[in-house]
Amino acid sequence: MSSSKAFSYYCGYTPFAHGFTFKSAVINGTATLLPYDGTSHCKEEVTEEDIKKNEKVYALYNIVEGMLPGEWENTRHPFKNEEVARVYVVRVDIDTKESHTHKRQDVFGYEADWETGTGKEYWEGAIPMWETYGSMIPGKTDKNLPCHLLRLFEQRNKDNKAEAEVEAKRPFVSSKTKV
Repeated sequence: MSSSKAFSYYCGYTPFAHGFTFKSAVINGTATLLPYDGTSHCKEEVTEEDIKKNEKVYALYNIVEGMLPGEWENTRHPFKNEEVARVYVVRVDIDTKESHTHKRQDVFGYEADWETGTGKEYWEGAIPMWETYGSMIPGKTDKNLPCHLLRLFEQRNKDNKAEAEVEAKRPFVSSKTKV
């Protein structure tokens, strides 16, 4: 599995000094499809007590709460075990020796030792970029948007912008001066 997040475009004095600042991760390991122990029947309910007893249901709970904190409690309970049976969940046992993180940050103000540009002839700098969330679009519901989701995405928009601006401005540190 892999994931990347870009923070800014970087424009240098030459075409070859342009690029992105980013972080990425590659996770290697062994994937296993989680089984569901319950017999699949549309009328049988999965109770709150059942959640921690079954790895798949507990994983689904953690996925929902990890993506949208507070949303688990804002859904229909108890739910049907047929719903659990139809969803695939994969557990990955991570091989830490074969998993990696990469980053290209700290490029603001980078100049090669031989650079003679003064900033008067060409523009040099960074353009922050961040993930934003738009207005919620309701489905088949008469309910208003839950306040916890509105607050969550407003905060995520602010946090994403702030993080991108910090990363875009992170100054270049020469390998000669790194400790």
